[in-house]
Amino acid sequence: MSLLATLPWLVVPLAGQTLDDLRESVRAAARSSHYAAFLAGFLGLTGEAELSSARLQVDDDVGTEIGIVTYPLQREVPLAEGGLRLRLEGDFGYAKARFTIDDAYAGQLPGLETRVKSRFEALGGFLGAGLVVPLGPVSVTPLLAAGIAHVENETYYQGPGAGVTAALFDGIVFNWDSTYAVYGGGLRLQHCDLDWGGVRVRPVLRYDLRRTDPLSADDPIQDDATTYQWLVARCDFDGDTGWQVGGRSVRWTGELGYKRFLDEVGELLGFDDYFEFGLGLRWNCGAVLPVLGECGLGGSVIVGEDVRGWTFGMSASF
Repeated sequence: MSLLATLPWLVVPLAGQTLDDLRESVRAAARSSHYAAFLAGFLGLTGEAELSSARLQVDDDVGTEIGIVTYPLQREVPLAEGGLRLRLEGDFGYAKARFTIDDAYAGQLPGLETRVKSRFEALGGFLGAGLVVPLGPVSVTPLLAAGIAHVENETYYQGPGAGVTAALFDGIVFNWDSTYAVYGGGLRLQHCDLDWGGVRVRPVLRYDLRRTDPLSADDPIQDDATTYQWLVARCDFDGDTGWQVGGRSVRWTGELGYKRFLDEVGELLGFDDYFEFGLGLRWNCGAVLPVLGECGLGGSVIVGEDVRGWTFGMSASF
């Protein structure tokens, strides 16, 4: 969380000012540091439709760790001859970020040294729909999306300045919760499947834009509407392993993905972009487990200039 790594925001004379004056200084500093945009970007981690869950380590001054669990649901329903289809999406996700600041005032307020241990958590659910229009080998899908997300912060203070720090920051920057409406749209481009020597290749390019509007907030600093946007490029691969389970083939899968935030959100989160490289296995289990179509097992590594991470999990289609 590079935004919060810039604390101290509040290095001001304490004498002669009321607590309300000091809290207003914190509020003004948080607003000038685009705290609302940081919150919007964090909420956005719960609504990724193309890339997988992840555990991330951000290369910043506070040792930020981010955990993301997402479950995207996607289905395309034929509407007419010629390939016109309705694409339906559902994204449900959870994100958690933890970091520690050794001294909230970086030694600039002797006698008020305060160690800060903070955790942000967000839970979101989103629905989207769009018309898939085939244009030669490429299908173009403009999308609309809407949902709701809840975010909260829990922070603990240690040290001689713990009481003062709590009085200044609680409810504004730390120890609060808010609920947001999230809506927007996107554009998805998918090339038809390519066959490279028995390996199926599926390239996808996608742009998304979202706006967050607060439904309830503990403080005006969390009450600002914010837009954010990102770009995802990915290419999926799969081929036959030659193995069979229950009379059904097992296929190997590969994934190459890239995500980039297109505005200040990346800077506030601490990383602008990253690559994801994944491998896995997928089994057509419909004959054995009638409710399911396919199930899979896989993992990936994540690499970026200011972030690294990994993910491992299972998938299923119905």
